[in-house]
Amino acid sequence: MGRARHVRLMPSSSSDPLADHPFAYRVTKDGRVWIERGGRTVTVVAGKDALALASKLAVTDPARVQQLLARATDEVLRAQLAAG
Repeated sequence: MGRARHVRLMPSSSSDPLADHPFAYRVTKDGRVWIERGGRTVTVVAGKDALALASKLAVTDPARVQQLLARATDEVLRAQLAAG
């Protein structure tokens, strides 16, 4: 797959929390999607979910990227809460 891509979107001056404090992500050679916010790793998505997320992230606009990353982190949190 090549080198990992690291994408950081610049904050805007709107009152949208996703625009003011955006997520960043990188896709690694093994297909994992590392999601970061505020310089810290929030979660890592792997497997078929990572492949689906990476394909959506590659072909969408920046605002939609933020929504997809927020949804991915929310789904991971829900799964962890349900398991714990």
